[in-house]
Amino acid sequence: MGCPLRIWQGNPPSQGLTPETGHAPGRGVPGLGAGVAPVEPGADWRERITAWAVAFRDAIRRHPWVLQVPIVEPPLSPMQLEWMENGLRAFEETELTAADSLSAMLLVNIYVRGAGAISSNLTPEGSDANQLYVQRLNLLADPDRYPTIAGNLRSRPAEDFDVDYDADDFFFGLNTTLDGIEALITRRNAGRGSDV
Repeated sequence: MGCPLRIWQGNPPSQGLTPETGHAPGRGVPGLGAGVAPVEPGADWRERITAWAVAFRDAIRRHPWVLQVPIVEPPLSPMQLEWMENGLRAFEETELTAADSLSAMLLVNIYVRGAGAISSNLTPEGSDANQLYVQRLNLLADPDRYPTIAGNLRSRPAEDFDVDYDADDFFFGLNTTLDGIEALITRRNAGRGSDV
């Protein structure tokens, strides 16, 4: 897996501010860094990184504006490093290499940020909004032009759409991401450090 620090290439260090930072250089932001997921003794890697991801998601929900701030440097502030430390410790008892662990943590970070960006822009929320969307989609999804969408709508009962997409889709995506990391861990266990 490639070096994840490449994502921060570009501008020189400046006013980076994310839920992981807790503050911008030279000034504190009360409450933004609260809720860093602790490393639970006895928990396996998947439980640890799930707790980390949920805490990160919750921080984004409290402060959605941080998603608008560009990431211009690798994590360097004390709060960033605390998040990074606990994210990496999720994988400390696996066969992942140091580079693997950093990339796996970044992969989860990217997923949570992406999910947070989408959900923060979707309004209104709740089952009524879901049903309204399905009704509008039924009107617009012409079977000749969008046969797969129309077929999916016809094949699913209405109650299938009465779900909390913000919660259910978050964990579907997170678990799918972790399934990929688990497959890498399995390969590392089999190959004991062989290249993927």
